[in-house]
Amino acid sequence: MSDTPKTKPWSEMTDQEKSDDINRSLERHEKHGTDFGARPPTPQQLAQQTIKVVSATLKAQLLEGGEAMATLYALTQRGLSEKVAFDVMGKAMYCCMFEVTRGGEDRWPQVLVGLREGRTLKEMFPDGLYEDSGTSN
Repeated sequence: MSDTPKTKPWSEMTDQEKSDDINRSLERHEKHGTDFGARPPTPQQLAQQTIKVVSATLKAQLLEGGEAMATLYALTQRGLSEKVAFDVMGKAMYCCMFEVTRGGEDRWPQVLVGLREGRTLKEMFPDGLYEDSGTSN
């Protein structure tokens, strides 16, 4: 039998139950440490995970319709295949996410408008994205 009691969803817990749950976690970390034996992901694995997140997020936005779908439609009307248009939008979303993680403003809505108006990624992201080495991605 496990020494960890079954808990109900966090949203259904009382303040006391939440406190008890947090304290159990802290005690466990204190006893066993935080090394879970797994290696940190490689840069390539992180890149693959990021691509999956961006793709899934963009697909969800396209299913909702709205601005993302209007942008995809505009890009395909200019002659891009759906696959290439999706790739351009995915790269734009990645650039926006990168800016936000660096403390910048979320420009995603403006970038969608820019893509519909025919602006290129290079125009909207003139500095590009750089790794620590200074080389462009």
